[in-house]
Amino acid sequence: MKRALLILSVIYLSVIAIGCSKNYKSKKVIENKSTHNIKVTLYGSPPNRVERGTFLVASDKTQTIVDFNSTAGAIYGENSACVRSDIDSITVEVNGDENFIVVKDFMNDNSWIASKTSNSKGFAVECRAIITDADIVPKSD
Repeated sequence: MKRALLILSVIYLSVIAIGCSKNYKSKKVIENKSTHNIKVTLYGSPPNRVERGTFLVASDKTQTIVDFNSTAGAIYGENSACVRSDIDSITVEVNGDENFIVVKDFMNDNSWIASKTSNSKGFAVECRAIITDADIVPKSD
């Protein structure tokens, strides 16, 4: 009987712990307000510096390039810093047109707009970069 009570207590405490754990959501979003279609590529930090994803973002469209959910903590943290050390670089180029370059620096926190929402169950951080025609210039020879 004591063993059954102990097992039930452990199960009860596990259910309570799981139900009380916080949920953390982290998103990185590219909003393309330019007249060009763009290609965004993420690269991991050395020593692996591998491509971690390529995304095509059509003109006047929005694309999530990082979407992470966890009970261990948000990857962008409560301070909403959007540039992380596990990403070595983010390249953004005009898709299919080598005559233009994107001049915005996506490894600079100032290029991102961070927003945070929270409640008793956790918090969500979204980092959003907006690309406009002003960020896309003709390539000089």
